[in-house]
Amino acid sequence: MRSFLAGVGTALPERVVTNAELETELGGSAGWVRDLLGIEERRAAAPGELGYHLGARAARVALADAGVEPAEVDLLIYHTNFADYSIPGSGVLVQRELGLRAGIPALDLRQQCAGFLYAWMAADAYLATETFRCALVVCGERLFANCLMYAPVAPIFGDAGAAVVLQGTTEDRGLLDVRAYTDGAGVEFGLVSSDHYDVLDPSRQVPREMVRAVEDWRRAPLRKRVAQRWDGSVIYKNAVARMSQATREILDAHGLKVGDVDWYLFHQANKGIVERVGHLLKLPADRVLTNLGPYGNTSSASIPLLLADARRRDQLRPGQLLLMCAFAVGYVWATALYRV
Repeated sequence: MRSFLAGVGTALPERVVTNAELETELGGSAGWVRDLLGIEERRAAAPGELGYHLGARAARVALADAGVEPAEVDLLIYHTNFADYSIPGSGVLVQRELGLRAGIPALDLRQQCAGFLYAWMAADAYLATETFRCALVVCGERLFANCLMYAPVAPIFGDAGAAVVLQGTTEDRGLLDVRAYTDGAGVEFGLVSSDHYDVLDPSRQVPREMVRAVEDWRRAPLRKRVAQRWDGSVIYKNAVARMSQATREILDAHGLKVGDVDWYLFHQANKGIVERVGHLLKLPADRVLTNLGPYGNTSSASIPLLLADARRRDQLRPGQLLLMCAFAVGYVWATALYRV
């Protein structure tokens, strides 16, 4: 039993934030964000528009696309980077918002930019048991405001919701393989403290992974007493190395060459990472899908956004082979092969 993509949906906030707005605030020459990151603009959630609102909106579109009623969903997996509340997890809020049946499992995952593939892996395993027939994977990312205060990543992130409906099949299609990896050695290079952690509390001992982030805050206080640290050069090198290796491994495991894949869908972190991975693997550039320009880095929502855009442009045809790969701070990364 394999899981197949029965429906895809996305939701974007109305507000568009252009590079010019950020370049004025952050300084630097005009056009540097586009030239360095490949991002033209990004979306920003409205006041009071939470991550689970975006995720639920996307889920409604995905359900309609699949022709599935909310009552048919028997498993919900929700992913976000910034939880709307410390307690409870947002999965139950999405369940309530959509009017899904009371009593179904609603799981929350926190796997950063690799969250979509981790969630799909979990849903695939549940569907394989045949205890569940229809899974809804939802990503609700409200990143812009949370990262805007930290200048090194302020231009990178955008807000978005994305969702997929997954069902089981015995046909020769669907998720052929998914592989997930973790290496906690990277924790300190991409880290945001919890809202309830006071970085200035003299009575609290700073955990070793937060030492640099707290030092950064003390040198340049943010608008909130929340510590952030993003070491772009270290993250870049690891993202390129891990994504390239994972892509090679899954291709080799299935006896495939790079030309056997119809479309490559890499997490949209920045154009440098996507282009470097493509160069190292010698991928045909016209088979690597991108959408950094209009959305920026939407974390776990980026690959389902790519899927939705490709479907809308009628690029996905039965029998095609897709390779998806994402890397996240932590470090966490994953790769998957999918037959349309």
